[in-house]
Amino acid sequence: MTRSAGGRWASFLILVFLAVLVAYFLFYTPAGSRWRHREYVHERVHEHPIIAPAGFVVSYIILGVLGLPVWWLQVLVGFCFGLLPAVLVCEVGSTLAAVTTVSVSRWLAADFFHKKVESHMARLRSLDEKLGKNGLLVVLTIRMLHVVPFSISNYALGLIDVKLRDVAIGTFIGGITTNASYAAAGAYGKHLLHNWKFMGAIIGVNLVTIAAMWLIHRRFEQIRRARAATAGAANSTVSSTTR
Repeated sequence: MTRSAGGRWASFLILVFLAVLVAYFLFYTPAGSRWRHREYVHERVHEHPIIAPAGFVVSYIILGVLGLPVWWLQVLVGFCFGLLPAVLVCEVGSTLAAVTTVSVSRWLAADFFHKKVESHMARLRSLDEKLGKNGLLVVLTIRMLHVVPFSISNYALGLIDVKLRDVAIGTFIGGITTNASYAAAGAYGKHLLHNWKFMGAIIGVNLVTIAAMWLIHRRFEQIRRARAATAGAANSTVSSTTR
């Protein structure tokens, strides 16, 4: 094992240890329970109104990188700040967490995945190339359909050739409805998550946005192919003329 590979394995084990440690602290200790209690956190936010948003953003990044759930943090931010400020805090936190986690995943396992797994599977390699070329659409779809949990999806994105710019933009745009729904539950009560009209509106916005992005993507692909065909025909004409 090379020194670089050994460093990655050590870093992976450290991340797993920290994830277990933080999860135990938050969910199985009295101190952690206090930090998940709305009134207690609201008092701390009131005492430190300037640095509190930054604290939530940092917490979002830590939870994201460690692969821990973030929905309860979104609800907590909604309770402490109100709907619109909470959505902004969650948008910044989720975007930075996604970019950071994808970067960590890429450093830890991308080389291993491409060399040891993908290199032996032509279909997987072809899929990787297609996903990489349509990175923004892939990220948007993942964020809006909620098929895969936030942290796990970020680690998966780190294994394919999706640009960090696409991860950031896709997370910021695609995460608006999710952040808004959980922040609204914190600001106005968790019963909103059981309100079929509210959830129906969230789902409707997601589906319309996804459909629109797919149509736009398809249109751009058609234009790109038409231009490539025109350029190819022009090159063929020039070649035949020079002969």
